[in-house]
Amino acid sequence: MAAIRKAAKRTATKGRRDSRATRGSSTSRKSSAKLEKQMAAMTADEWLNLLTGLGTAKDKRTGGVVVYNLMKRQEAEETFAADPIARKIVEREPKDATREWIDIEDMGDDTKKVTDDLKRLGAQAHFFKTGSWGRLYGGAALLMNVDDGVDNEDDGVVKLEEPLDLAKVKSLKNLVLFHRYELTVLATDINTNLDDANYGQPEFYSLVSSKGSKSQIGKIHHSRLIIFQGLDLPRQIFIKNGHWNDSALNAPQGALRDYNLGHDSVNHVLQDFRMLVYKIKDLAEAFATSEDSTTGNDASKALKERLEQVQLARSIIGAFVVDMEEDITVQSGTVAGVDKLLMAAERKLQTAVDMPHTILFNESPSGLGADGRSEERVWFDNVRSIQTTYYTPKLDQLFEVMMAAKDGPTGGQGVPEDFGFKWKALFQITEKEQAEIDKLQAEADDIRIVQGTLTDEEVREKRFPEAGKMSDREAKVKAEMTALTEMVTEIQGNLKGQQPGAPVPPAPPGRPPPPVPEAAPATDADVMDYLVKAVKATGRRAPKTHLDGVTRAAIQTIILKRSVFADGEELAAKWLAASGFSVISNAVILDSTCYPQEGPEMFEAGSFKTITLDRGVKAVIGTLIE
Repeated sequence: MAAIRKAAKRTATKGRRDSRATRGSSTSRKSSAKLEKQMAAMTADEWLNLLTGLGTAKDKRTGGVVVYNLMKRQEAEETFAADPIARKIVEREPKDATREWIDIEDMGDDTKKVTDDLKRLGAQAHFFKTGSWGRLYGGAALLMNVDDGVDNEDDGVVKLEEPLDLAKVKSLKNLVLFHRYELTVLATDINTNLDDANYGQPEFYSLVSSKGSKSQIGKIHHSRLIIFQGLDLPRQIFIKNGHWNDSALNAPQGALRDYNLGHDSVNHVLQDFRMLVYKIKDLAEAFATSEDSTTGNDASKALKERLEQVQLARSIIGAFVVDMEEDITVQSGTVAGVDKLLMAAERKLQTAVDMPHTILFNESPSGLGADGRSEERVWFDNVRSIQTTYYTPKLDQLFEVMMAAKDGPTGGQGVPEDFGFKWKALFQITEKEQAEIDKLQAEADDIRIVQGTLTDEEVREKRFPEAGKMSDREAKVKAEMTALTEMVTEIQGNLKGQQPGAPVPPAPPGRPPPPVPEAAPATDADVMDYLVKAVKATGRRAPKTHLDGVTRAAIQTIILKRSVFADGEELAAKWLAASGFSVISNAVILDSTCYPQEGPEMFEAGSFKTITLDRGVKAVIGTLIE
């Protein structure tokens, strides 16, 4: 190899000397250039073979080059409109990204206002369509049409070329969609300030007529636009393309063409798959003497009439009627290997657009144990990444303007510090999968409860947080019940001869609380009568659904925690008797024993609430039916 390079170098040096000796000789210059090209090919970083030409200029592979062409608007639109696969390539990603949309984190009353404002603007539909146009054309934009008091004094038209000042936004009126061919960029409108976050990007976009003319309508400052770029391009090609990216149909157009032409060719093969062969004796001789010398009959005319007779007989009796010397056979073609060729075209297209075949072609998965769920998970993971990196910043920009508006969800106060949103789940699990997950989770929770890691209440709050959420009315009722609970605790202290508000002395584990003096039993009537008097004395209004006189409020069940009353039923019975409660029956639920005082049919449905009376003792109170 070294000898070959030295020989080539000597030859090149000699050629340069000859070239200098014979200035003006075009032949020498061409020879030198050719030799240098061959030398460059030989010094390439790959295997070469001088005998076969592999790796040299004679190698056929060196004739292959990569050529990039920008997709024209008409070509992109016609491909999208005519080809269903092309439409799916463009729309499937933004469709899945915006399909389930977002959940606004709890903002109190402002949550519904934000949701309603998004619906008013049609944000979900606009993000889907703008994302689709960005992939189709290589770029698109949403204009946030705001009323910010910046207008022309002569005609009152908003000056869109002015930067958007959030402090002046009165209202976000609507969103307007433009594709990249309606927004052009002039070389003089590029930001050249290195200290600016928008460096190298357009400062202004020129709005041109949508009818195809290049007439400029006006300029729009970039802060008023939400830009949706297409597929990323290298910087120089990006600039050459007018500071817009590439169409999603450009790179895979060759693979898309091969896929469609391959499937169309199969239809032509099927049409000619079965052919009839009609054998006629001395047919070639008959055509050699095209006209009979005796009769003057034309052989081609006679053949045509004969074939018509054969076809007529077939249509009448369903069979061919031929002479003994004639023969009709059926020849079938072959399609062996065509499926593999089509599969190769499909794989190439699938790779070009980076979509699973179950999504791109709506195919069922193949193979042992294949259910397509893994492909869906990979696809939705990719879409979730696009939501986070591509769509989330655009939504942030929209929320910033929405909440800066004086008539916006927050009244012009801007985006709250605790504001947030999250994308809803894309991958929907089946009922069977959910049941299996719930079963495994329940088994794990049971182990944690038995080991004492978590209580049943903690598990309930963790696994079913939605069950703990209350409406405004429920929150109000809970606040009132909390106040009533505090009053009941005070009542218990008064009835036991203690000072109001003094806590009941806790009992050691496994032992009952101190006995209650017999002179002051804490009966249902005593508690409720004292409670009613306390409410009236303090002027506090008791909720009607929970307390409306002594005859309507009562304790339905006493609940004793078994860990406190560890010595058994006898100890519990003594406490109940000492406290003035009856022992009708009992039922063990989880770690507690329940002692009903009244049947549930005696109370209004939905009126039951649980309050704490003592250490290890709770009571279920409700409203009696009149």
